[in-house]
Amino acid sequence: MSSFADGLLATAVRHETKLRGVTIRMICDLIGAVEAGAWLEGSAWLSGRDGDMAFAAAEAFADGELIFTASGVFRTFAPKASQPRPPHSG
Repeated sequence: MSSFADGLLATAVRHETKLRGVTIRMICDLIGAVEAGAWLEGSAWLSGRDGDMAFAAAEAFADGELIFTASGVFRTFAPKASQPRPPHSG
């Protein structure tokens, strides 16, 4: 579930800031249990920004029950400008 949480948080950061980000810190509070293969639904949102740092929060549910909450800190980066590839020799 922590991988799912990290993905939710990172998606919120990317969507809201339009910047790439890397997880610096993530806290995931597991509140409930689910059966293997259960369908999880989650949402995440940007909770703040400070310079190149972004803060996000998330929650996930299975069958209408809260399963986990999470929060994370992300270092954001501007997209790299695409550079032309050198011609292939050979």
